Amino acid sequence: MIDAAGIAEQFRAQDELVFVDAAVAGDRLAELRREAEQLAPTATRMHVPFVRKGGTVGGRRIRRDAPAMAALYRELVADVALLTGHPLYEKDEDDDHAVALYCYRAGDFMASHLDRCGSAPFGSYSVTVGIIDESTSRLECELSGGRTLAFSTGPGSLTIYNGSRIGHAVSRLGPGERRIVLSGSYRTQARPDAVPYLAQRLAEGFLSFGWTGRERRR
Repeated sequence: MIDAAGIAEQFRAQDELVFVDAAVAGDRLAELRREAEQLAPTATRMHVPFVRKGGTVGGRRIRRDAPAMAALYRELVADVALLTGHPLYEKDEDDDHAVALYCYRAGDFMASHLDRCGSAPFGSYSVTVGIIDESTSRLECELSGGRTLAFSTGPGSLTIYNGSRIGHAVSRLGPGERRIVLSGSYRTQARPDAVPYLAQRLAEGFLSFGWTGRERRR
């Protein structure tokens, strides 16, 4: 799906971050959009002041009801591993944040944050696939030396980044706007360190699904 050799230099120069426009196209993108339109109305909406406002569809439901999204998550791990130069592993199947559909509408946002997944330091890599973008919102990434890059995640775009090294945020959507992205993450360890992984799952679960920390069955 990506030319790892062709973008490797840029990836390294940007602290392990690269943006690929039109990485997904044609019938495959159309199927992702169909699944997104079907799942978005059922997303769990959460608002944590100053931290996050938005909707989430968790990984367990994506694996069950969105085969095109689930297949893309499984496929990308090999491409990202080639780019990083070391093995990567999918997160647990019962982890609702291993792969998730994030659904934003007017006023939604995500404050800058880092990802953790129970691996060694800087051991969490993320992908963001744009599916629907009818907004002025940007994926904002904070690099070393005070550098900042901002991307419009248009349909079919792919952003690959070290989520535990690069702070990333979603700028607030304006009136009447919407943005839907598929986001997945991989770790550098086959099995995570139990305590930090549990802590991260609890934190992510609260921000997306409330006190239960899990997406409720539908």
